[in-house]
Amino acid sequence: MYRKVELLFAASPLGLGLGAIFGAYFTIALPSSAYTFDPVGPRGFAYVVGAILTILGVILLATTIYRQRESGGIGARTERDPEEAGDDMRYPASSLRAFAMMGLTLFFALSIDLLGYIVASGVLIFFALLVMGIRAWRTLVLFPVLYALSTYLLFHSLLGVRLPAGGIERLLATLGL
Repeated sequence: MYRKVELLFAASPLGLGLGAIFGAYFTIALPSSAYTFDPVGPRGFAYVVGAILTILGVILLATTIYRQRESGGIGARTERDPEEAGDDMRYPASSLRAFAMMGLTLFFALSIDLLGYIVASGVLIFFALLVMGIRAWRTLVLFPVLYALSTYLLFHSLLGVRLPAGGIERLLATLGL
C-alpha cells in the first residue's frame, strides 16, 4: 500500500503540470489586441509553469519507479514501510503537531493586520519552534527576532514590498528603515 501511495504522490506534479498546460490552452482566451506589447501572451506564464511541473513530475515519477524496482518491486513490503515499522522516534509525526502548525498559520493570517508583520511573524516562529520540540531559550528568543527583522528589512526596505505595519514597523519607518 505504501509504495502505491508513493507512486501517486510522485505522479501528482506531472498531473498538475499537464493540467496547467491544458487549462491555459482551453481557458485563457483574452483578445490579443489588449496585450500587443506582450509577445508571449497571457498564456505564456501558465505554459512555462506547466512545462516545468511536467518535466519535474516525469523525473520524480521515473526515479520513484526505479527506486521501487531496485528494492523489490511495486507493492513489495520493506522494513521502511511505516505501517509495520511505526514512526522514527527521532522525527515523530503526529496529527497534533500538524494541527498546531495549521493553527499557528491561521493565527498569523488573522493577526498580521492587527499586530504588524514583525510581531506576528516573530510570534509564529517562536511557537512553531516550540511545536517542533526546540527548547533552548537562546534559540527560542533570538531566532524569531532575527528572522522577523531580517525578512522585514529584506522585503520592505530592499524589495519595496508593502507589509502590514504595527508599532515596531512605524518605529522603524521613523528611523528610515
